[in-house]
Amino acid sequence: MLSNGSFANPKWTELSLGDLMFFLRLVEEKSLTEAAKAQGISLSTASRVLKMLRDVFDDPLFLRSSPQLIPTQRAFELEPEVRALLGAAGALVKPEVFRPADLERSFRIGVVDNAVYAVMRGFVKRFLEAAPRADLEFVQIDDHLFEKLESGEIDAAIYPSSRKLPAGMHELKLIRMGYALCTRPDHPIALKWRETGRIPWKDVNRCRKIQVSNRGSSQYEIYSMDEKTVVGEELLDRAIAVPFFLVVPGILEETDCVAVLPLLTARLIWHERVDRDPAMAWLRGLIKANAERIGDCLDAGADDAEEQ
Repeated sequence: MLSNGSFANPKWTELSLGDLMFFLRLVEEKSLTEAAKAQGISLSTASRVLKMLRDVFDDPLFLRSSPQLIPTQRAFELEPEVRALLGAAGALVKPEVFRPADLERSFRIGVVDNAVYAVMRGFVKRFLEAAPRADLEFVQIDDHLFEKLESGEIDAAIYPSSRKLPAGMHELKLIRMGYALCTRPDHPIALKWRETGRIPWKDVNRCRKIQVSNRGSSQYEIYSMDEKTVVGEELLDRAIAVPFFLVVPGILEETDCVAVLPLLTARLIWHERVDRDPAMAWLRGLIKANAERIGDCLDAGADDAEEQ
């Protein structure tokens, strides 16, 4: 940076970055004419800038000696400071190259309990390979999800609901969403499906349901999964409500209940606060690429099933 002596002179504020760049051109070219050409300015403008530089730094800076200009000792002293100043100014508009391998950071991702298995399979391995000095923390989403995203307590979330997001939130759809009616293998509904290949809603209506919901103390639901998610209205009597997806199979095995569950939880959301954060952009890209690999495998499996 320029020395304290330079800043003590209020005239330094008259200099532009272009004037300082011209100073470096003079150091390199040692010719007013060549420096003017390199800077893309007229000779008269170059003369005026040199006069200003001499006035501000209270030194001739360049002495005439045919055929070149000779930098003074003061010019030699200023050169590294001016280069550092211009380099710092350039860094303001030129972001550093992002390297995941150099990243030392914790990422907190809000999830429902099945998201790590359903959407993030393979992601953790790829994350740790690409960013060995960073770490992940998966946290259960609750009814304060959006506030936590806005405050930075959570960086992003795998969001299991299709409801409209609040202002300031961004989203990325990861995998095509699908739903399934789930029962135990020997449930009458399952047996009828295997026999006829169809299940009328009147048969489903006789069953009681398991609802997966995060309804918390504020009574605000971030997500609620049951038949309303698919058909738009509640048709079944609720037998039990649980906050976790992974407990549902155990309940289905022991009861005649049914459950409508997402095949995949497939919506990544984040707050605009981190929308242009290079590290977060990289993380979102990694999650997206991983989800696309899972989607391709699912599509390939569906095609094989159709052919059989």
